[in-house]
Amino acid sequence: MWFLTSVLLTGKIIVDRDVPYAEDGSRFHSLDIYAPERCEKCPVMVFIHGGAWRTGDKGNHGKKGLFFAQKGFVFVSVNYRTFPRARFPLFVEDVSDAVAWIHENIHKYGGDGNRIILMGHSAGAHIAAMVSYEKDFLRRRGMPPNIIRGSILLDGGAYDLISLRDSFPLLFEKTIRPVFGKGDEELRRASPVYRIERGFNPPTLIVHTERPASASQARILMERLKETNSKAVIYCACGMSHRQVNTDIGEDNQLTEILLEFVRDALYMENRSPR
Repeated sequence: MWFLTSVLLTGKIIVDRDVPYAEDGSRFHSLDIYAPERCEKCPVMVFIHGGAWRTGDKGNHGKKGLFFAQKGFVFVSVNYRTFPRARFPLFVEDVSDAVAWIHENIHKYGGDGNRIILMGHSAGAHIAAMVSYEKDFLRRRGMPPNIIRGSILLDGGAYDLISLRDSFPLLFEKTIRPVFGKGDEELRRASPVYRIERGFNPPTLIVHTERPASASQARILMERLKETNSKAVIYCACGMSHRQVNTDIGEDNQLTEILLEFVRDALYMENRSPR
């Protein structure tokens, strides 16, 4: 069973905070783990926080951690360096390092490092997409691409930075340009849509709200995934705010239902093979 609900009704959740995934002692290179007691080879949910690549912290997501642990996942909330101490690609490198640590070490918590779901909100959605589609981030760390069994992108607005620059110039100047630059070459390098190629790509759930930039970028990403015959689902969380698509996961709502259904299907898809 992919959900260990019957076990968890009588079990405990083990919480281990501030676990380093690098040896420099930085809080930016640490993660929090929520694991079901007596878990054996449970799937792993890795969460990447948002905050416009500038703010945010792994510790703000304990509610999700407990929810997914109760559903039979080992849930890991990751910190990474933020702007101005880091620009692209350093925060993506950090999350890739965290995924490598999880792949090698999560068995100590009962998790299966070969069955990882990435979930990111806002800026975290951009990072999750880069790790999912740009295979070199994983390969340089000795990991096969197909350890990422699915990617959940929550109201990201930065999948095609060139399109964003041209369509939403004020948003671009305020939020994107300081972190990524403005030239076509550097924006293309940092845009998930240009990293997607035919072959293995993890199934993707693209969630967007009614924010114009989010909805536009979601459609662009969905179209590129369709062009490469990649499995993807797009869902408008209409009526929910940018904040709610993050904070209300785990509550009794349609978003939670769709997310759990997607994860179930992604974990048990057959014929997985990396490029």
